[in-house]
Amino acid sequence: MPIQEQPSTLLTIVAILPSLFLIYQVYQWHKTEKEPKGLLLSLFILGALSILPAVFFELVGTRILLSFFEENSFWMVIAMFILVVGPTEEGLKYFFLKKRSWKHKAFDSMFDGIIYALVVSMGFALFENIGYVQQMGLYAAFVRALTAIPAHATFSVFMGIWYAYAKQCENRGDIKGMKSNLTKAFLIPACIHGIYDTIPSLNIPGSEFIFIVFILFLFRKAYNLVKETAQNDIPL
Repeated sequence: MPIQEQPSTLLTIVAILPSLFLIYQVYQWHKTEKEPKGLLLSLFILGALSILPAVFFELVGTRILLSFFEENSFWMVIAMFILVVGPTEEGLKYFFLKKRSWKHKAFDSMFDGIIYALVVSMGFALFENIGYVQQMGLYAAFVRALTAIPAHATFSVFMGIWYAYAKQCENRGDIKGMKSNLTKAFLIPACIHGIYDTIPSLNIPGSEFIFIVFILFLFRKAYNLVKETAQNDIPL
């Protein structure tokens, strides 16, 4: 019925806007050359599609952990986010990022790595956000616009910068450096993501304050990395 469809459409639009806004803002900061729109679109779609295997792997991971830990226990929460959610979601983003952009001729500057990682991450975050917002309403859209969407963007900045360093190493013939930086491009955002989810989920005294300090530190660090890389972008 139309009366039911209108709120659903509105919620979907509200869920989509934060991701698109962030992509637009970072894209505008790339002053040297604009990236091919076809490449960016494909990265965005792959990021969105990665949520499907993420759901599967997280369900499998949860089942495995439940054979070791009691449901909703302190150690179950930590293991779930640090060992399953963070590595799964960031690992899939990394997989599709590298699969699509590593050998692309347009990948020729440091800032490209950040843009590509951001677009993949926002594709993932957009479809994840739609699911949350459709279930929980406009309040969820507001909260996630201030926390979860920027968080996914933040994870992608750390992924993108190490990803670009890895490409730079490959171009210089430094295979050891390339492998080391590719490992960091996966592990660093995976750890940050896991910690980000863990802190508010533990419900320990002071967790809200710790969480706020943590995300403010992350957002500031990521913002400075983006700004510095955009202003001093160098060829790979």
